Amino acid sequence: MTHDKGPVTDKKGIRKVKAYFEFIYNQGKPRLEKNMPLVNAALDMDLGEFNNWIDKERLIINLHCIQKELFPHKKELSPVKLFGLMETYLQKMVK
Repeated sequence: MTHDKGPVTDKKGIRKVKAYFEFIYNQGKPRLEKNMPLVNAALDMDLGEFNNWIDKERLIINLHCIQKELFPHKKELSPVKLFGLMETYLQKMVK
């Protein structure tokens, strides 16, 4: 099996990715419902067991998807804007 990005995996790997998305949803939704900006919401989250996963900046994209679900009337952010937010998140993480 393969998922969006990364090596070929088995059912255990798929369950881990599913757990990641559930974790992001459960942690992100309350922050976004409080109208936290994407970068602030991401920085406020303790990624716990997922903290050592690569490409942490993808969290911004995942939070944006949740935001679109919660607030369908809001304008979708452009890929360029999202990549900028991902870079901002990475820069603020190292401070």
